[in-house]
Amino acid sequence: MKALKSGRISLDEKAVEVINQIFRALKEESSYLKVSPSKLVSQIVCCFEEKYFEREKKELLSRLFDKRGYIKHLLQTADSPEELVARVAELHGKRDKSSKKRSSKSSEKPQSHILEGNK
Repeated sequence: MKALKSGRISLDEKAVEVINQIFRALKEESSYLKVSPSKLVSQIVCCFEEKYFEREKKELLSRLFDKRGYIKHLLQTADSPEELVARVAELHGKRDKSSKKRSSKSSEKPQSHILEGNK
């Protein structure tokens, strides 16, 4: 993953729904808010980092783990077939445990969406 400099981020459909719900709820509370969906997402990300990141880090790592990339790395760095088999078996055992903890949500690919406040 490359570090983000500045710019646009694509959100999946679920994230767009949530941002729009939060945006509408805030606008209903006060019509004098000076907020755009981009500013709202920035505030949410900063709040998450301050309050929840350390607690949720393991879950994020599990959800975002690139199994194919890791296996490719194993293929390139394993010293022997036995080591490769052992490391893949270890990976498979770890992934089974973490996948049982998660609900059976399907992951959606990020798509570009126009948020309600940017129309």
